[in-house]
Amino acid sequence: MAKSIKIFANIREEAFRAMVDVQKYDEKTQKEIRQATRDGVAAVHAAAVRTAPIRATGNLRKGIEQEFDEKTCSGKVRATAPHSHLVEFGTRERVTAPIRKKALKIGEGFVRGWTFTGKMPKKPFMRPAIEKERPNIEARIEKAVKP
Repeated sequence: MAKSIKIFANIREEAFRAMVDVQKYDEKTQKEIRQATRDGVAAVHAAAVRTAPIRATGNLRKGIEQEFDEKTCSGKVRATAPHSHLVEFGTRERVTAPIRKKALKIGEGFVRGWTFTGKMPKKPFMRPAIEKERPNIEARIEKAVKP
């Protein structure tokens, strides 16, 4: 079972280089780049929480976490619920078979042999959050870098 899902933002090269080489800029620019990245991580987190499907327990939304690393000027938003990858990417059609018995009880009925238990359609919540916020993050970083 996956601990978390990883979807990379793939921001433009100029913004990425500014984040990676943040130490080569003056203090004011460094502060602006870090703040833009921190705000971007928070915005992606908020958008992911807002768009995540919610069920009875709300564990999917509760399990979306964010973190920001000052040293590397990078951040993560991750979904830690054990089923988050299944919701994000969906599932193929599943087959269920009885293990030791001759029939499988599903609800009130019995099924002999193999049965198809359906597939789960994808309901992405992380990718749309990243796609929505990426232009804002890139624009703020590039604005901070330009004199």
